[in-house]
Amino acid sequence: MIAGAALGAGAWLALHAPLSLLPIWIRFLLGWLLFTLGPGIAVGSRLTRDLDPLRRVIVLLGIGSAAAPVLIHTLGRLNLVSVFPYVAAALVGAGLAIRDHGEEKLSRSDVLACAGLVSLTVILGVVAFGHRLETNSAGVFVYGDYDTADLGYYAAEASEASHTVPPLASYYSGHRLNAAYYPHLVLGMINRFMAVPVLSMYYRYAWPTFLTLSSLTAFVVVSSIASRATAVLAVILILVGGDFSYLAAWFLPHNTYQWDYLLWPTNFLSPTMEVQHFATWGPSLPLIFTTLYAAVRGFQTRAYGWTVLSALLMAVLFEFKPFAFIVLIAGACAATVFAHGDWAVRRRLAWMIGLSILFSLPFLIAAATIDPSDRRSRLVIDPFLLPKRMLIKTDLTEAFMSAVNRVAPWPSVRTWMFLLMASVVFLVGGVGVRWLAAPRVWKALRRKGDGDAAAWRLLAWGSIAGVVIPFVVATDPYVDTLQFHLTGLYLAWIFVAVALADLARARPKTGRLVIAAVIAAALPSSLHYLGRKWTDTDRPPKASLTRAELTIAEQLRQYDPETTVVLHDRPLAPSLTTIVAARRIVLGWDVRYSAVGGEDRLRDVNAFYTSVDRNPDEALEILRRYKVTHVIVRTPADRVHPSVIARLNAVLQFPEVALYAVPLLTGP
Repeated sequence: MIAGAALGAGAWLALHAPLSLLPIWIRFLLGWLLFTLGPGIAVGSRLTRDLDPLRRVIVLLGIGSAAAPVLIHTLGRLNLVSVFPYVAAALVGAGLAIRDHGEEKLSRSDVLACAGLVSLTVILGVVAFGHRLETNSAGVFVYGDYDTADLGYYAAEASEASHTVPPLASYYSGHRLNAAYYPHLVLGMINRFMAVPVLSMYYRYAWPTFLTLSSLTAFVVVSSIASRATAVLAVILILVGGDFSYLAAWFLPHNTYQWDYLLWPTNFLSPTMEVQHFATWGPSLPLIFTTLYAAVRGFQTRAYGWTVLSALLMAVLFEFKPFAFIVLIAGACAATVFAHGDWAVRRRLAWMIGLSILFSLPFLIAAATIDPSDRRSRLVIDPFLLPKRMLIKTDLTEAFMSAVNRVAPWPSVRTWMFLLMASVVFLVGGVGVRWLAAPRVWKALRRKGDGDAAAWRLLAWGSIAGVVIPFVVATDPYVDTLQFHLTGLYLAWIFVAVALADLARARPKTGRLVIAAVIAAALPSSLHYLGRKWTDTDRPPKASLTRAELTIAEQLRQYDPETTVVLHDRPLAPSLTTIVAARRIVLGWDVRYSAVGGEDRLRDVNAFYTSVDRNPDEALEILRRYKVTHVIVRTPADRVHPSVIARLNAVLQFPEVALYAVPLLTGP
């Protein structure tokens, strides 16, 4: 093992320099595999030794999705991030040196099934990301809608993490990061050590890779408690299935700005397919499925090592998708209470819950100690929020109120009838064909015993918790409330697949027709999104950098990342400058969901760039207030006072834009 570790570390030292000769996409895949698999081997090598090679690699990658960020975070706290690639390579070398031959033989059918699923994810990735990023002689152009803006926000976190761990808010200089950033740490390391541009990762390679691992980990967990065919069907439904929101898109007028033209399911708060291509659900789903697989193996083998692993993975999930963490904990608690008198299962679940909370304490404490002014959201009690938001988005609130007033003459009844009607439409439209899961969920809840029965109960309660929680608990702002709901909907697809597979076994011809009909009924909203992505370049870019601006961003990389603060004139737009330069900016994206409470800063930025009509001393004070070291000025759009420009030092000047360094300003 020691020799293997030494060889692994030595291999990184020998191969690092030639890596720059490889194409970017190969460097990305090599870096992702190395940096994810190494920590995964360290944590899960012993537990997975009885698995066949295919399942073992998939599970180790799932484990590594959690272990790698923990390792990076730990090294960052110790100021030792520079040794991360050596550690990861050493762990891979050690794993190869002591590899055990699994007791199970590799199944050709499993290989073919996984190959088919990977092919599907590649196709989806090409469609969703084939037209996002364009680089030419004019500059860099990023296409898309708000999904592209969200990816840019995450890319800014990764660029910050490439030099500072734990990362700060690069889009809101001087503030802590108010988001779960673990999904972006490995990508930050790939940028730092594999020289893969952050824009290329976030707008080309990363999310299709996450989607591939999601499909494989989902296949592994479902096939461990159901047939291979059921597992394949479940994964297909997770990857491409949607709701009935397309009926509203086709037949309802859209007379409100609240209507989401990009993600139709968002109007029913259920965009499970689409968010896998731009939100942190992409990197989080492999961890969720691996967590569930570890729990299932704990039930099946009665080995507490798997139970401890599931608790550890669930704890790390808090730094990926905290709302999914809450749902899984709630589902496990319900499964513990309703364990049909099986005390062995209760004890195992209690250990899993207790250890999950224990392991997550550092994350919980960090979240609790964020300055209240920086908190992105908070939990509140707000019953029926999602159905009410659905009515607002579909512009049906007034119609429902009129109907209730006609049917219910008593005011005391009207509110409850309104909420009931809204909930029915919400659940029918948003859950869609996933209602086919209901009988199987009920059957799973009634199953008694350990092993597979306990695993099915855990999945069933998780699905129920995801749907029920947002009917009581909400977030303020409301936009994160649907994260609870989505967790339950992903799990529901597994039960839909079970129901359809059982029907196909009992009545093959009818079953095949029903499966085709269900997939067809679940596809339109997803096809709409994919069609929109395929034609992204038909619309103006969401963000861009001219060749001159790109040169300025590269110049900024020469300065100390810990002290450099850049001021530019696009405070409410995705900032490609901070992504490419990997340097902090005064303000970017927005002041509601990312730079929370940044309204005063927004006014200051706007005041600086209109200072030609103001007292120049006020503009200089803004530079002092935010400790700005560099200013980007565009002509003729920016109207900065000439005396302010005179106090700055020109670094790079082009006809349309210039970069200035801010000298030490001690007075007017």
